[in-house]
Amino acid sequence: MINGYSPKTQVGIIGTRNNVNKTANSVQSLMANSSYKGEGTNHEYQSDFRQRGLNIFTSAGFSLAHEFGKPDRLNANYFYSNSNNDLKEQVHTVESLNDGNQLIRNNVGTSKNENRSHNFTSSYNHSSEERDIDASYSMRNSTSNSINTQNRRWP
Repeated sequence: MINGYSPKTQVGIIGTRNNVNKTANSVQSLMANSSYKGEGTNHEYQSDFRQRGLNIFTSAGFSLAHEFGKPDRLNANYFYSNSNNDLKEQVHTVESLNDGNQLIRNNVGTSKNENRSHNFTSSYNHSSEERDIDASYSMRNSTSNSINTQNRRWP
């Protein structure tokens, strides 16, 4: 994380990559957990060990705030995230049938999922005695890919 400040401008750039099931959904949650901005215990950016398989999470973004003058303020945020999940399962099942017979099944499955998203938000605020102006813009683009295979065998 890199932050820069001047009397009228704040800029922050942040990025992360991990394979310990930690995911974030905004620049603010990453910055709050990577700096002294956070207060108390925050569960937004903690490992979730209930997730199955190998999970690799990559994200990056920036935050910009600029005050043109007392009544005029611009905020902009961009957040990119890429989540990859790789799951491999092997299940061996033995069922006892009557007369001492058994039914044996082997199931092998693989699953690969990728979710990628881009989020951009911006807002402009002007506040004076004569008028208040608020304008905002939001854009989100996301893609998902999934490949699943299952093999079942009876020996």
